Amino acid sequence: MSLPLINKQFMKQGLAITIATMKMNLTHATTRLKKIQQLGTHLNARFLSSKDRGADSRVIALACYSL
Repeated sequence: MSLPLINKQFMKQGLAITIATMKMNLTHATTRLKKIQQLGTHLNARFLSSKDRGADSRVIALACYSL
């Protein structure tokens, strides 16, 4: 890509949109990962530390580890 092409307004706008989109995707991915980790923590606290070791607890335990 030549320098005169980079200085064109449409190229600057396109680059700005691309960078903004990448930042939004990264932020969304980070937020989603944190939510999944929190869900796993809550499920572990609720089901794995309980005294009930029935079939439901085993199913929930498998769900926790699959997150």
